[in-house]
Amino acid sequence: MRRLAAVSLAVAAFASVQGQGFTPLSRDVNGFAAAAYAKLADGGDANFVFSPLSLNLAIRMVEEGARGNTAVEMVAVLNPNESAAQIGPNTKRLIASYKGNGADVLTLANSVWVKRGYKILPSYADAIKDCYLATCDHLNFSSRRACRQSCATVNRWVSGQTGGKITNLLTNDMVNANTRMVLVNAISFKCDWLRKFKPKNSEVADFHQIDGRTASTTFMSQTENFGYCKGTDYEAVELAYADTRYAMLIVVPVEGRFLDVEVRLTADFVKGVADSLSDERVALSMPKFNAASNVEFSQILRQLGIVEAFGGAADFSGMSGKQDLQLSKVVQKAVIEVDEAGTEAAAATAATMMVKSAYFPELKHLTIDRPFVYFIRDTQTNIILFAGRFTKVQ
Repeated sequence: MRRLAAVSLAVAAFASVQGQGFTPLSRDVNGFAAAAYAKLADGGDANFVFSPLSLNLAIRMVEEGARGNTAVEMVAVLNPNESAAQIGPNTKRLIASYKGNGADVLTLANSVWVKRGYKILPSYADAIKDCYLATCDHLNFSSRRACRQSCATVNRWVSGQTGGKITNLLTNDMVNANTRMVLVNAISFKCDWLRKFKPKNSEVADFHQIDGRTASTTFMSQTENFGYCKGTDYEAVELAYADTRYAMLIVVPVEGRFLDVEVRLTADFVKGVADSLSDERVALSMPKFNAASNVEFSQILRQLGIVEAFGGAADFSGMSGKQDLQLSKVVQKAVIEVDEAGTEAAAATAATMMVKSAYFPELKHLTIDRPFVYFIRDTQTNIILFAGRFTKVQ
């Protein structure tokens, strides 16, 4: 099974059930994740995957240095339920909870790369290191050749953090002599199912795509006890991973109702589905699948309300002590692979800052042979780590 990886500049995450001490954080990152999902889904029918958590963490590192109306806009989009005093400690606790699990199921890493000779405030450097456990290094952006070498350095770091699954996150056109900082988050997830599918039970069958056509793909099957619920126009099933802190929640709209259900995918809707799950005996059949996405989130962030940060009025004086920086680009790469053994996924986000310029009850049957959405979630903190949809066989 190939390892799934993604690289993003900023990542947000969904939360689906009540967390233990993370309620404001979960509410904020999940709401942002739902909004970002809606923008990604708008006007298209393609498969995609992204890491809301990676996106959120990267943007939070940028937000740490925002001041004035720039900070007001970012807080309204990213942290409406967290006080200013909560944001740093909440983020630190979340990252520490993953760093300390010892299972290597989920790995997180943050880094900040500063132009050589450019001075950032000690208070900002300390906050990034303390709350985000980020490394801070210097690079040369003074010439075209130096920029290419600096991109290669950041890309090697990303590749190393994602087991080689995310490569070339930064392209040469993303940095130039005006670049002052690059902020990066990398996240990687790899875990077997608690109850693995047996390859001998896998077989080729038809998947009914969102465009009305059918395509053949490999389905894996098993009959087991899963979390299951049925709504008026969807069914949902949740598959636990061997590390039971994590699970994949799959929401399967009835035939012809995919878009009707997808448009309701708010954080509260996902939470409601998760809260409605009950232990049921399910004869489950679902496709093996993989997906990869490369998204420029800058326009999406503007549409969500983070506008001033990208323009000449931006105030990031909390970074350098001067109002000389603006957010330039936010990009994320992500990959996921789901097979009989389990799931591998990864994402990386980069943000560039530039100067201005045993019991057998009734058996349920669920064949996921039509478009569906999925969420890999942390059942302890209620953070959704990855989200995506599968609408067509590639």
